[in-house]
Parts: sequence; structure tokens; C-alpha cells
Amino acid sequence: LPVFLDREEQEVWRIWMHLPKTVAHLMVNLKPELRAPYMAEYTHHPKPAMERTLGVKISDKEWNQAKKHSLYPGPFQDAPKPVAESVFRCKVSNDFLQRFCKFLGGAGALQQYAYGEALRAICGGLATVTFGNVDR
Repeated sequence: LPVFLDREEQEVWRIWMHLPKTVAHLMVNLKPELRAPYMAEYTHHPKPAMERTLGVKISDKEWNQAKKHSLYPGPFQDAPKPVAESVFRCKVSNDFLQRFCKFLGGAGALQQYAYGEALRAICGGLATVTFGNVDR
């Protein structure tokens, strides 16, 4: 290991010696969101040293994604795609929709299940009548 003035220069040299040129080329030319599998191998090095070695800016989000990728599925491995069967959809059956429409169209359904009632005096206050919300 050659003697440099600061530790960062030593880190850059270590990365440069172990980084294959093809991987360096890929990491520089790929979009940032696609670099995680390649950077995962080098997340044990400091981020500023990686930036200086590659000559590109690495965002914190991208660096954290590469660290996660180094744990699973591992360096140089593609992340597994989500399985389509894991999506749960709650569909209403056609039979239930038919019965519900029939219920709403039935006589007095809206009147019976309306929220609240109004109490009205009739005959000069001698009697009272209740009206549902739908009648008002």
C-alpha cells in the first residue's frame, strides 16, 4: 500500500485496485437506480471514496439501497420481482350486486333505513306525526 497524505486517498486506491474496469464502467454509465447490484460489493468502503473513485455523485438513497442489496440478495445479483399472486383484490360478486340493487329498489327500503326522524305537530298541537329523513 503506497503512502498517501490522507486516509481518503488510501481508500480510493484500495477501491481502484479491487474494482474491475468493466464493473467501474457499468457503475458510471448505468442509471443510478440500476447501480445497486454492482455497488453492493463495495459498500464496506466509505461513500466519499467511492464517489472519487468512480467520478460520479452517489445519493444517500442510492447508497442505502446498495447497502440493503449487499445483505439480500447479494452483490451482483438481481433483486427478485414481486409475485403477482401476492396482490389481494376483494371483488364483489355479481350475485351480491343483483340482490343489493333489488333491496334498494324494494318498497320502503330507503324510508325504513333513513338516518333520523322529524317530529311534527298537527291539528293545532293536539297530535304529532314523525317523518323520516327521506320524506322531508
